[in-house]
Amino acid sequence: MIEAKLKPAKLRLFSPWGPRYNKKTSEIRGFDPEIGTLLEMRLTLEQLEGLRYPTELFLMPADVYGTEINNLSPQFVKEYFMQLSCAATSILGEMTELTIKPWSEIRDENYELYRVGCSLATSDFSSLVKAGELERAVRITQNFGAKNPEESARKYCVERLVEAALIADLYDPIKLSLVRKEKDSLDGPLKRIYIIKNRAPWMGDG
Repeated sequence: MIEAKLKPAKLRLFSPWGPRYNKKTSEIRGFDPEIGTLLEMRLTLEQLEGLRYPTELFLMPADVYGTEINNLSPQFVKEYFMQLSCAATSILGEMTELTIKPWSEIRDENYELYRVGCSLATSDFSSLVKAGELERAVRITQNFGAKNPEESARKYCVERLVEAALIADLYDPIKLSLVRKEKDSLDGPLKRIYIIKNRAPWMGDG
């Protein structure tokens, strides 16, 4: 933050956003949890602006986790994130330099790095992922109705490990996290802050 205040460079924030799991409709309405979270993010950005910390926010739709791991309809996930992009641009666009780019696109653009990262994460899985973390991921994939919960959980863990490393490498941001700390246990090198109270709006209950 000191560097951002002394130099013209902006404070670079990163917020991944999950696909909606709790509703059948992709539409985001004014009373939905997503709006509450975006408004709280706006307040945070306003406070930083007031302290002379200009910001740029990289909002990342985590589409792959819905479509490849938790078996959500690709069309549903796409429509939901289109709704999110419109809402985020409307609420946050004036307060920050806003970039919205899904994980699938980042992954495709950096596929060789992603492939190498997956290979390393898979071979070192037992040292990178604690047993408790894997068990927690298995329970979550079971709740989402995965046909093979352990396989889906392992895939999720590898994806998270590689995502965190790649985002840290490409953007060197501070993660403005929208989940509880224990859910960021696979984030490795990413710097993180936890100031948003309206967490995980895509789950509906934070």
